[in-house]
Amino acid sequence: MQTLSRGLSQGEGQLLANQYNQNVANQLGAANSLYGAGNTTSGLLSALNQQGLANQQAGLGTATTAQGFSNDPYNQLLNAEAQKQGIPLSLLQQIAGIATPIAGLGSQSTGTSNTQNTMSGAQQFGTIAGGLGSLFGTAAKMSDARVKENKAEIGRLHDGTPVYSYNFIGDPTPQIGLMAQDVERRCPDAVIEIGGIKHVHYGRATETARRIGAQMGSQQGRAI
Repeated sequence: MQTLSRGLSQGEGQLLANQYNQNVANQLGAANSLYGAGNTTSGLLSALNQQGLANQQAGLGTATTAQGFSNDPYNQLLNAEAQKQGIPLSLLQQIAGIATPIAGLGSQSTGTSNTQNTMSGAQQFGTIAGGLGSLFGTAAKMSDARVKENKAEIGRLHDGTPVYSYNFIGDPTPQIGLMAQDVERRCPDAVIEIGGIKHVHYGRATETARRIGAQMGSQQGRAI
């Protein structure tokens, strides 16, 4: 019996030990796999959270841009109205600030008395704005194609410059005139830019056309 027992233990003991070790190894492997899967899942969730935050930020940026686009037409109308006055308000404010000290320099003396006539800031600003607005409004007209709509070519000058019918954005009053972009290609010295908007000096812009027209009239007169 002892011999039989010893033989059985020697024959099967190693097999049982090997199976036990294999089972333990399998359990450890399964535990490691579960731990790795947990880390992977956690990483994926973190990445998804970061992507969600990025999407939210992108959405906020898009909303802000859309709001800017929605306000853009109104800003263009305000800029167009400001340009119709012939000179930017910011430039008038700068000029008024420069002219304020000058306005107090004028004085009149009678005998021993000394009187000084000064204008208020509002009066100075009004005088400067009126004078400069008249100057620029007469010499150069706002003719930038970007502030006009319903543009349609209705003819051409003798030098080939197109003439359009149009109305200013926000003002339905029909107008007839030139486009600064057309004039700039033929006569760049007839175009000035005020506050980012192109203005046309019509005297310079039409000088060549008038000269051509005069020559054509002279030639027709001689032919008759």
